[in-house]
Amino acid sequence: MELGSNTQSEDSNGLVANGCEDFDAGAGKTDEFSQEDDNEVVGVMTGGDGVEKEGDDSSQVIDVSPSLRTEAHVQDIGWLPAVGSGGVAGTTGKNLNLEGLRVFLDGVTGSDLQIRAHVSSIGWQDWVREGAVAGTVGKNLPIEALQIKLTGEASAAFDVWYRVHSADFGWGGWASNGASAGSQGFAKAAQAIEVRLVPKGQGAPGDTANAFRTYLIGYQAHVQEIGWQSKSFDGDMAGTTGKNLNLEALTLALGGGAGSGGVQARAHVSEVGWQGWTSGQIGTTGRNLPIEALQIKLTGEASAAFDVWYRVHSADFGWGGWASNGASAGSQGFAKAAQAIEVRLVPKGQGAPGDTANAFRAPTAIWSSCSSNIGWRTSKSSSPTPSFTLGTTGRRLALEAFSISLSGLGSGSVNYAAHVSNIGWQEAVADGATAGTTGRGLPVEAIRINLSGDLCDSYDIWYRAHISNIGWLGWTKNGASAGSSGLSSPVEAVEVLVQRKGASAPGDGTAFLEKPSIAYSAYSAGAGWGSTVSNSGVAGVTGRGCALEAFKMNYSGSVPGGLSYRAHLANLGWQDTVDGDAIAGAPGQGNDLQAIAISLTGEAAKYYDVWYRVHVEDYGWLGWAKNGAYAGTSKLGLQAEAIQVTITSRNASAPGSTQDAYFEVPPAAPYSFLGISRSRLVSWLQSHSSDYYYLGTRYSTSLSVSGCMCPKGSPRSDGYTGMNCGGFVAHAYRALGANLAPVSASNGHSPWTNPGRGEYVNAWRWYGYAIDSGAEMYTFANVSALLSSGKAQRGDIIFMYPTSPYVTDCHIGFFWGLTSNQNLFWHSDAYGNRISSIVNIDGPSRIVLIKGRAG
Repeated sequence: MELGSNTQSEDSNGLVANGCEDFDAGAGKTDEFSQEDDNEVVGVMTGGDGVEKEGDDSSQVIDVSPSLRTEAHVQDIGWLPAVGSGGVAGTTGKNLNLEGLRVFLDGVTGSDLQIRAHVSSIGWQDWVREGAVAGTVGKNLPIEALQIKLTGEASAAFDVWYRVHSADFGWGGWASNGASAGSQGFAKAAQAIEVRLVPKGQGAPGDTANAFRTYLIGYQAHVQEIGWQSKSFDGDMAGTTGKNLNLEALTLALGGGAGSGGVQARAHVSEVGWQGWTSGQIGTTGRNLPIEALQIKLTGEASAAFDVWYRVHSADFGWGGWASNGASAGSQGFAKAAQAIEVRLVPKGQGAPGDTANAFRAPTAIWSSCSSNIGWRTSKSSSPTPSFTLGTTGRRLALEAFSISLSGLGSGSVNYAAHVSNIGWQEAVADGATAGTTGRGLPVEAIRINLSGDLCDSYDIWYRAHISNIGWLGWTKNGASAGSSGLSSPVEAVEVLVQRKGASAPGDGTAFLEKPSIAYSAYSAGAGWGSTVSNSGVAGVTGRGCALEAFKMNYSGSVPGGLSYRAHLANLGWQDTVDGDAIAGAPGQGNDLQAIAISLTGEAAKYYDVWYRVHVEDYGWLGWAKNGAYAGTSKLGLQAEAIQVTITSRNASAPGSTQDAYFEVPPAAPYSFLGISRSRLVSWLQSHSSDYYYLGTRYSTSLSVSGCMCPKGSPRSDGYTGMNCGGFVAHAYRALGANLAPVSASNGHSPWTNPGRGEYVNAWRWYGYAIDSGAEMYTFANVSALLSSGKAQRGDIIFMYPTSPYVTDCHIGFFWGLTSNQNLFWHSDAYGNRISSIVNIDGPSRIVLIKGRAG
């Protein structure tokens, strides 16, 4: 081995070696470092067998004096003068952190000394070569631990030994040849270091105990009335006992002894339930909510090397047994706060550090349900096969939300999801979390429940739904749907039964109802068979005087069933009942269809109602009938022109009015205006409700017949289009053959003087004609009063006028709601011809509903 030079170089690994040019004490050795003392190592290099060899060119027999110099960068001071082998670099007794370190190996070439530091907030840095800085400078980050090693030929002749003085710990034992010295995970800054070269195999220069202090797992507790305690490690207690103080939050972290990987936990918190898994804080702070139970698990390589064991001290219960690797510890369902915890890592498979009995105390089942007008109710069971009911029966109260926990049955989870009105299926939740909604008045319509983990291996979970208007449906299990979808039928209760795997079903039947499809088509005189429609579609033709002669229909759905139906024909009366896809009536025979009756068959009749109605000449749509009742007319010679059919859950509300669904004697003469029945008017408008014959026509301000009665579907000869509100109403009646002259002649009720402009495109004249002709009329102060009156029907005229003598503008159009309280208005205004909401005109005003004359 030759004496080395002090030049800077970089090896193939990128490690930087600084020569004496970087040494603060100056280039070359000072007297301090050239003197030989007890700490200096003077050695002779020998051959590979350890025996000094003379005259052998194959060996290096040279007296050498390799030496070390160590230079420390200290908090508030900076770089201190270098010390030699065995000298103390840094300070003791001054509470000043060691922040940076440089170590030099002098007197040899072909060898190197490498060092790396564990720095607060950074962790282990990369290795650097002699003379380069390990740690940091100017960042106020203390070194906490160090590793130093020799490379090359020097590593065969010498051991490098070093020890660290740490805050609070003091001097640690000696470590050597790349082993760690100092501490990790305790936030204890290194304050000083000694480094020595010792001939290979001579042994440590002192005690080696506690050379490096670290831990496997650390944890910190937040305790009621105390706050965050100091950190605990490797089985030490965190929290308190005997003081009746709740454990409210906890953080956990792996120490340096656990290797790579992480730790995750979750807590069951009073009034919250199970939180999600996290590598951060579990529990809560500032809310006075105690942790009641927790689960802890390892991740990454640590999970392959260790089992994590933990136990909880609970109020009244005391210390529970040890649980491990994600199992629950503590209690649930007894409102017993956790007060303390111990956590340990144990080599994989070594077993529990103590008794495992009663690690977790919980009822086998805890459930809560929130029903409309009641709110939340919670119950629990300790049965090994718990059964329970969510919600109520016999009170017509919808179930809106629920939660289930089966933690007392063993490891694993119970998962569940709700299908909510106006929302659909929500994401599944588990183990006490809430499914459904609260405070929104949205009923649950269906549910799914399943088990996972060990619970799934040992148990089946059965359940059935109690549906509004129907009652209990059949049983299903393990994630299948129970309840209904598409029927607007709230779930009122859910019965749940946990049984041992493979046990017999508690019952049978249909568990889940979906809205079936009823497809149907009609044969119209002169038009033949129309397109097939389904579920409330219109089969037939309205507004054209085309009589129905026949119809056919079929049922499809998950519930077994079918349809039977029959027709009443002019001159023939009621025909025999036919089944699905068969023809009822006599297509092409000239016998008008006048009435129908439809029924469900099979199991479908148990769960559904079939509703239907008939559009009759002069009367329009009659009321809805269901389940075999007659719909239409007989003995009056009135032809049916169209039908609608739909399906609901059993005993659900009708899809519309049921008044006068069928009659043999007219219940009352139909309303007409200008000799045009409302049904004919509605049929005409309905035929143009989506074809832009009227809709979209621009608004005209001309107040003249020639300029205000030209819809897009019937432009003026020069191509002009435009309508005002009165012109739209006038055009609709004129299209049906009405004589509009009487409207033009009614001038006495207009605020304008003799006689006012616009003839029948002036809305005031329509109001005057209604008064003069004795039409049935109702006046309202506002839109709300109109809609709540129950008087309005589609096709009625709505007229609005101001009550101020200084305002003369008015407005007119047609009520277009399907029901009396549906706010729809077909009219022409500044936005063009459109269907929109009814809005009061500006200022004080009145709304007049004009129904026409009966008879």
